[in-house]
Amino acid sequence: MSLKILHLEDNERDAILIEDLLNQHHVPCTCLRVETEAEFRAALAREKQLDLVLADLSLPTFDGKSAMQILSRDRPHVPFIFVSGTLGEESAIESIKLGATDYVLKSRLSRLPLAVERAVAEARERNNRRQLEQQLLCVQRLEGFGMIAAGITHDLKNLLHPVKFASCLIQEECEGRVGTAAAQPQNKKLLELATLIRSSADRGIEMVDQVMGLFRVAEKRPQRLDVAGIVTQLADLIGSAYPALEVITELGPRLPAAYGQPHEIHQALLNLAMNARDAMKGKGRLWIGAASVQLDEAFFTPDEPGNPGEYLHLWVRDSGPGIPEALLQRIFEPLFTTKKDGAGTGLGLVSVTIIVRNHRGYSRVSNIPGGGAQFDLYFRGGQKEAEPEPEAGPAAPSEKLPTGSGEKIGIIADEASLRAALQDILTSYGYEIRMAENSARALQALEAEAVDLMILDWEPSLLGGPETARLLRLRRPVPIILTTTNPALQLDDGLKKLGIGAVLHRPFDTGQLLRAMEEVLAVAAGR
Repeated sequence: MSLKILHLEDNERDAILIEDLLNQHHVPCTCLRVETEAEFRAALAREKQLDLVLADLSLPTFDGKSAMQILSRDRPHVPFIFVSGTLGEESAIESIKLGATDYVLKSRLSRLPLAVERAVAEARERNNRRQLEQQLLCVQRLEGFGMIAAGITHDLKNLLHPVKFASCLIQEECEGRVGTAAAQPQNKKLLELATLIRSSADRGIEMVDQVMGLFRVAEKRPQRLDVAGIVTQLADLIGSAYPALEVITELGPRLPAAYGQPHEIHQALLNLAMNARDAMKGKGRLWIGAASVQLDEAFFTPDEPGNPGEYLHLWVRDSGPGIPEALLQRIFEPLFTTKKDGAGTGLGLVSVTIIVRNHRGYSRVSNIPGGGAQFDLYFRGGQKEAEPEPEAGPAAPSEKLPTGSGEKIGIIADEASLRAALQDILTSYGYEIRMAENSARALQALEAEAVDLMILDWEPSLLGGPETARLLRLRRPVPIILTTTNPALQLDDGLKKLGIGAVLHRPFDTGQLLRAMEEVLAVAAGR
């Protein structure tokens, strides 16, 4: 591969001689000769791929030491070699101390090819090491984010779960599905409010799952993306939330079939749109688009697995000031942000990167001539995969949920709000409730009074779910319903041996809970 060399030299003959010498000694290169400080600065700004700088010590209007200082500030990773006929021993030693990679006398140019090869090789080794260190730092940061996200989202779910339960109970009271109560017309407004609360809780839970999905590797069944719907809905959302923004949608005539997680694609585009809004200070034009594009081998970088073909191309473009060229290479780094302290976390584009990577896609960013920046996302099109089976939704208003007949139900849950919500719901449906905030209290109470069914959280604070179930089995066998926030935990033979008859993944609704209780109690009674 040919080297690109910036050569600070006022003698054109010497410059030609040096370039020919390097090429003759199997150091293929292209040299760009400059003489003045203005030309040197302009070349540094213009030439993005620069492998080496050669410089004479003294020129009529400029000098090599000043050039080296400019290079160390603007392009610190590019090696610098003095090539001069007037470099004395003291000056040579001083230049090395100041940061020069090497020095070669014009009277001894025979050692220049070796010096160039060594300087470029060492610089590349340092760059590779630095990139690996940066990648390791990113991995460590993301691992830390994952741990933080796991703790925060677990607590948020625990907070949202009783909100959902309470709203479900209010809905069912208003609809006449609790006991024998009849729906009351005067409760219409209350029903609307309960429906809004439940919808907001469900949305909050979904957002929590999205955050966890960024840091948790899990097999998700892809769905066919309604790309036009995602783009249109996002544009409507942003346009209504920020009237000062002019939101423009651009949809190609034929969009390729693409598969993935719709909410993640929506989240990625939303993050890009919010960054664009901030760049425009809340006022300007925002384009959100989708089209089909053919990508060939030339599109992919050396470290990307090239896969030419038809792709779904999504983009977000703004009319803002653009992104400084020096920041383009850092724009996707975790915690990197151009916003003022407290105005940004630097995680928005990280989540975009993770989403694109999880979908085996590609991302690009560029400045638009005339102003603005554009982020481009590419996802492979035309590869049909199995779509997920539809999940069971909430109970229909006309569905009569099962009720109890005074059975005693024990509940072990750390969160007081969750215990209160479960107590209100189950009491309304004909059950007697015995509460315990931890496993030890529950075991003590069970010695004094038997219960017909135990609802047990998998992660109580004193004893874990398995240990509690094992102790319950030893003290007084009782059927158990296990609740958990762990989606990987499923009912298996090991859990069944502990007396666990059902596993409910939080958050669950009233119908799921009541139907599970009916089935487990029926099995325990031999029905």
